[in-house]
Amino acid sequence: MHTLTHPHTGRTVQVPEQDAPRWLAVGWLDTAADAAPDLEDETPTPDPAADAAPIDPKD
Repeated sequence: MHTLTHPHTGRTVQVPEQDAPRWLAVGWLDTAADAAPDLEDETPTPDPAADAAPIDPKD
C-alpha cells in the first residue's frame, strides 16, 4: 500500500502498490517517500578545523 496526499487539499489516501503510479501521474504526492529520511542529508559534513592538529600555545 502507498499513502498518497493531494497537494492542494491535503487529503490522504492509501492505494495498492499497482495503482500508485496512476495516482502519482495526476499529481498526488507519495507521502511515504517524502517522509523517508534522505541518507545523503544524514551524512555529517566534515569539519576541517576539527581534524587540524591542536595549536601549541608555546609556538
